[in-house]
Amino acid sequence: MNSAYKSLVVESFEPKDTCWGLIWKLAAPQRVSQFLCLVVSDRLLINFKRSRRGLVDAATCAIYGNAEETTIHSLRDCYCARAIWGRSVPSRMQGIFFGMDLRP
Repeated sequence: MNSAYKSLVVESFEPKDTCWGLIWKLAAPQRVSQFLCLVVSDRLLINFKRSRRGLVDAATCAIYGNAEETTIHSLRDCYCARAIWGRSVPSRMQGIFFGMDLRP
C-alpha cells in the first residue's frame, strides 16, 4: 500500500472508533453526517486555514472580528453561534457546554 494513501486512509480514519459509527448511524440527512465528519476530523475550511493557504488576509472571525476563527470558535464560541446555542442548550447545562475546552 502506498505510504501517502496509507497515511490518509488508514491512520486518519479509524472505522472501529465509536465516534464514526455514531455519526453514520444518525437518523439525519446524509449532509448532516458529512458535516459532522468534517467537524470531527477538523477539516472545515475556516478562516484560520484559509489564511494559511493565502485565500484570505486575516485568520480572524468575519463576524466577531477579534478572535481567531477556529472550528470550535465557529461552531460554539462566536457571538452568533453562542446566541443560537444559548437558546438550544438547557440553562442548567450551559456552564458545562460553554466551559468545555475542545482544542486539540
